[in-house]
Amino acid sequence: MSWAPDGTATALAPLPGNTNSQATAVSSTGVVIGSSWADTAHEHAVAWDPDGTAVALEPLGDDVRTVVAGINSSGVAVGYSQGDDILGPRHAVVWSPDGTPTALNATGWADSLAVRINDAGVVIGFGGPNPAALHSLIWRADGSVTDLGYSVRVAAVNSSGTVAGTSAASLDTLGYAMKWTPDGTATALGPKTSGSDFSDATAINDSGTVVGYSWYADPAREFQTALRWNPDGTTTVLCQPDAASARFINNPGLVVGVSLVHGLHGYARHFAAVWK
Repeated sequence: MSWAPDGTATALAPLPGNTNSQATAVSSTGVVIGSSWADTAHEHAVAWDPDGTAVALEPLGDDVRTVVAGINSSGVAVGYSQGDDILGPRHAVVWSPDGTPTALNATGWADSLAVRINDAGVVIGFGGPNPAALHSLIWRADGSVTDLGYSVRVAAVNSSGTVAGTSAASLDTLGYAMKWTPDGTATALGPKTSGSDFSDATAINDSGTVVGYSWYADPAREFQTALRWNPDGTTTVLCQPDAASARFINNPGLVVGVSLVHGLHGYARHFAAVWK
């Protein structure tokens, strides 16, 4: 489904021959992306125009399955194309608004996927020899590719091409929130909050404000602190009743995420949260 600002709901039908559909994201112009499938068929990426018309995002070459992860305001989407084996290699792809796929240069890696694209055509994603050993990649609009390495997890890119994510010392360690400017310069995002051990950046808006969370070394990550890293280098702790994580921020600065309230016997209740 999609919902207009006034709450009006529009059903997003699956592709012909399919019986199920799921929406995962929406562009600033109202194009929704997601997936369509039948019980006995492969998942197929789809984009729904604002009027509800479904456009199939086609696979590359001999591939049969597609997954879409991001879309910009021009209706250009990114994700991956894959063969019949769901455990087989993925191929990073960008789709034009009519659903035509173009392979992204994976710089020789066997497995690759794209996750976000900005309005300038800068794409972020991953590539590596297998899903357990992926590098973070930035595909520039001029065709160049920046490899940020194994121990980086990119999460978001804004209109200027600044990327937010997390960097760790190695693949098997937790890391710290970072951002990378278009020229590749990496900046650690402010001090960790008192008592915390690690941090993650999850989103960035066009002014360069980054949001995410920090936490101490608890495998469950239940004791998180929602954070906003401001363009001037300061860090703001967002309001939290017990523990919280910030997940998205829009250009006016509205932040949404998850708040956790711990109850009896250690169980946590999860609530949607918004910070203004």
